[in-house]
Amino acid sequence: MGNWEIGRFPFTTVPLLDNDLDDGDRTFSLVLSNPVNGELGNDTAVGTILDDDNPPPIPGWQVYLPVILKP
Repeated sequence: MGNWEIGRFPFTTVPLLDNDLDDGDRTFSLVLSNPVNGELGNDTAVGTILDDDNPPPIPGWQVYLPVILKP
């Protein structure tokens, strides 16, 4: 994943695939493991993907009433 200098706080990017679904916010965890020549202090980070899609439209109702014409 990368090499970091001692005492530095690295940043990483998590790529996302956009969609048009209104599926709510999602939470994910990023876990680091198997350090070489060092130790992990906190090995887990939690992130939230905010859903920026619009909710689906509310279906409209159409009512058809019969019309009877009398002479």
